[in-house]
Amino acid sequence: MTGYGQEKLHEQAKKLVTTKTGVVVCTVIDESEQALEYATVAVISIKDSSVITGSITNSKGVCTISNIPWGNYLIRIGYIGYKDIYSGPVSISSSSPVANLNRQQMKLGSSQIEGVTISAQKDMLQTNLDKKVFNVDQSIASEGVTGLEVLENIPSVSVDLEGNISLRGSESVTILVDGRPTNLTLDQIPSSMIESVELITNPSARFDPDGVSGIINVVLKKKKESGFNGMITLGTGISNLEDKFYWGTQNASASINYRYNKINLFANYDFRSRGRNNTGTLERESVFNNDTTILNQNSLSNSRGYSHNLRTGFDYFINKQNTLSFNVSYNPHNSISHSETDSKSQTGSSDAFNKIYKLDNDWTNANQNIGANLFYKHEFQKKGQELSVDVYYSHRWGNKINYSMEDYSQPANREDFYNLEKTDARNQYTTAQIDFVTPIGNGGRIETGYKLLIRNTFQDYIQETGNAADNLTEVPSDANNYNYNEYINAAYFIYSNTIKEKFKYQVGLRGELADNMFNLNKLDTSTRSFYPNIFPTVHLVYDFNKKHSLSLSYSMRVRRPNIFQLNPYVNNSDRFNLSKGNPNLKPELTNSVDLSYQYFTEKTTVTASVFYRHRYQMISRYTELLNDSVSMTSYQNFDQAQSYGMELYYAQTLFKWWKTNISGSFYQTLIDSKQEMIDPNLMDDWSWNVRGTFNFILPKDLDLQLTANYRSPIITTGSMSGFGWGGGSGQGRMEQQWNLDLGIKKLFLKKTLTLTIRINDIFATQNHKVHTFGSDDKSSFDAYSYRKNDRRSLFVSLSYKINNYRPKKDTHQGEGNDLFEE
Repeated sequence: MTGYGQEKLHEQAKKLVTTKTGVVVCTVIDESEQALEYATVAVISIKDSSVITGSITNSKGVCTISNIPWGNYLIRIGYIGYKDIYSGPVSISSSSPVANLNRQQMKLGSSQIEGVTISAQKDMLQTNLDKKVFNVDQSIASEGVTGLEVLENIPSVSVDLEGNISLRGSESVTILVDGRPTNLTLDQIPSSMIESVELITNPSARFDPDGVSGIINVVLKKKKESGFNGMITLGTGISNLEDKFYWGTQNASASINYRYNKINLFANYDFRSRGRNNTGTLERESVFNNDTTILNQNSLSNSRGYSHNLRTGFDYFINKQNTLSFNVSYNPHNSISHSETDSKSQTGSSDAFNKIYKLDNDWTNANQNIGANLFYKHEFQKKGQELSVDVYYSHRWGNKINYSMEDYSQPANREDFYNLEKTDARNQYTTAQIDFVTPIGNGGRIETGYKLLIRNTFQDYIQETGNAADNLTEVPSDANNYNYNEYINAAYFIYSNTIKEKFKYQVGLRGELADNMFNLNKLDTSTRSFYPNIFPTVHLVYDFNKKHSLSLSYSMRVRRPNIFQLNPYVNNSDRFNLSKGNPNLKPELTNSVDLSYQYFTEKTTVTASVFYRHRYQMISRYTELLNDSVSMTSYQNFDQAQSYGMELYYAQTLFKWWKTNISGSFYQTLIDSKQEMIDPNLMDDWSWNVRGTFNFILPKDLDLQLTANYRSPIITTGSMSGFGWGGGSGQGRMEQQWNLDLGIKKLFLKKTLTLTIRINDIFATQNHKVHTFGSDDKSSFDAYSYRKNDRRSLFVSLSYKINNYRPKKDTHQGEGNDLFEE
């Protein structure tokens, strides 16, 4: 902050002076002159060393503490991972009621204990008032992986073998990248490009209301330090499945940044080659009109993907009040896959299998994605008043070819069956948002804004079948050519204030009008839906003191059906297990309440939460039998469902060389549905999970990290699918899972070169076991599926920093400011 800016702070601080009290004001920055948010500023009495009062810095690094009695004090400034700063004696009196400490620059801390050098670091997980922030660079387990695997190490988040993400037991969670949806999937974003991951379970009205359980926001890295700096990383790994070893992931990435005067330029590039191998089994017994059919399937699959990820842009700091930023990204991705499935079915009283065949599948997939973002921010003369405009565009296009062959050995006279599927698709996503923030009255703040979202999706699908590879015929009835257009207009209003410096509150309201059009072009059918909705939010925080706080939040959420859930086309790639969408699905609405207690000291952080969710018109998968050997899985709106539970996070610095993070959650799910094939015993169930991360800072710049995860058995929630068979809500139970990971990191060459070794799933215990069952008056099924992939792996990487590269969070990215601003 310039000298002029400090003078403005001084003048504003004078307005807070009251009789026989004064004000302390300061701006806290790090070594790269970036503002440090949430730094603690304490006012300490020289007389008895007691802490009189204190506060934390806002997003600009500014802290203003008022109502300080006249007297002599020391000011202590602290931030996790940095050396504390102590001011000289500060006198607050009638002649000098304002103590302006100007800019205070903090430095990374280190200390010597019995010959061991301890380098202070940010906590891996930081709990703020309205969100939890997972710092990716503090997790050795997140080195050299994708964004999807980063989520596997975050408390409250679960990722199954098929990449389905759930938060607090609910799979309906919104995934954002830099505060907005994206056409990229998380397995296409390397961890080397990720700064942090934010968990927001009850977002404010400024956020889109999508997602039952909340928002997971992936924040990408961006540098703004002066001069030239960068980092280069190379990595490779091997994986293991059963008794075989495979080449796993190979990656290379580079990040560079250059800032001179008012211009900041940056570029990131990542190449990744990744292999995946899976094995699976399915055993199903079904009864249809008193005929019993037994189906056994065994599957092996492997795939290899290749991707490039390029992101570049600039920031132009026009003057003290205006900033313009622009970035563009390009991501081509190609993959090839092969699977073999052996199927046997037996119907009636015969002991022999009357259908035996082998299904071979080969896929090729090629797609490209481009994205661009333009951001402008204007800060008015009035402190805290600002206007921002954010425009984002993303376009993804590609094609997929699937060739399969069914080779029958029983019945002997049945001809082989060949199937060729060709899919061309494109997806365009555009958002434009304008936000305005202004202080009002005595400590109040108003936030308001408007957002336009446009999504256009097109797919052209052709299927050709036949009994010979060189004689295939197109099947017009199976054509799956569609357009899906979505338009959402949204406006929001938020008011927040503080009462007597203890009680903070925020109330918000968001109004949306969603207009969706779904056209099946070749079948000449269309469905159009209008969804006007109002989404209220409330956030309350009470600070007992600087160590203890209590918060209560409420939000209304929505889960809109996606194109795959709406599309009535029947997917018959596995002719024993069919699937399709339901064009009559309605949006699901959720009321969410969260009560949290937080305790902070220098070495200890405790967060305890209880939460409750009430879901109306819950969207779920639903499986039923069509005949004695074929099932159909689609989607239905259940009447309602309720979830409630508790969550605990505990972080402790046991010694200066040993930090521990332990988290766990315990919750119950209640399902209310009149569907016949829902088992009453699976409509009310308890589940729990626990995760522990143990960090050891050893001599010679050596770090060791051990991570353990356990999840208890859980009922299927409607999107957790198994191999060819998943079941819907209340139709199955997923068995327990646990795994243990180990990471080692060693620094060389004055901490510019980093060697990382990571071992995932040391004991090869992670798998996917699901037991599904259901019945009605004419049919029943009982199925068991098992899947396992090559998650047990060894990965080695080398990173070299140029000019002490240390990425900083992009301060303008993400949806909105923090819940409360000091």
